[in-house]
Amino acid sequence: MRTWGLKQSIQQLSLIMWVAALIIVFAFAQCMVVPAAYAQATTANLSGTVIDGTGAVVPDVSIIVMSTTVGLQRRATTNKDGYFTIPLLHQSLQ
Repeated sequence: MRTWGLKQSIQQLSLIMWVAALIIVFAFAQCMVVPAAYAQATTANLSGTVIDGTGAVVPDVSIIVMSTTVGLQRRATTNKDGYFTIPLLHQSLQ
């Protein structure tokens, strides 16, 4: 009878250690995945169409986006349809 009790205790301890190991693995996996889930983009795209007072599109207009705090700037020129795009603006320019 004594042997059976020891064997049962070892099995219970083994089960507890197995569950504890699973909890640790799960917690570690959560730590690795959660930051990626909350990641935010650090760039933006700016696009638009330049029109005059009558609503006509204006081609060949220079567009400059500047950060007065950092001193960075990006440039674009409107196309024949008055459209421009400035991709991948750094967060200091947003």
